[in-house]
Amino acid sequence: MATIALATESLMRSGHIWTWEALTATNTDGAPADEKVGSIAFTEKTVTVTGNFGTSGECTIQGSNDGTNWFTLNDVFENLAVFTSAGIMLLAENPRYIRPAITAGSGAIDLDIIIAVKANLHFR
Repeated sequence: MATIALATESLMRSGHIWTWEALTATNTDGAPADEKVGSIAFTEKTVTVTGNFGTSGECTIQGSNDGTNWFTLNDVFENLAVFTSAGIMLLAENPRYIRPAITAGSGAIDLDIIIAVKANLHFR
């Protein structure tokens, strides 16, 4: 089982796109985004999951502050960040590490996860 690499793209000084492509029933975890790519600095995170969910496929967006203990994140309405079909959601938490993981399903799972992140800049 391989971990899917994180690809980052800078949009401007206050935003980035994080992408994990081709999470499958075999390659189930995305490499964590961490403080090196600004996970804490970017307080607004919008997740999009697209692709083939196979048989009962499920993609969970997880967070950790120590890189060892992972927990399912929530959207801003306190729903778990778990996708069973293509969709988009705004995350509520801002952990040190964040990653996608295939947590259920089999067959032809092939998912792409994109997280658009934005710094919450305050000007005085």
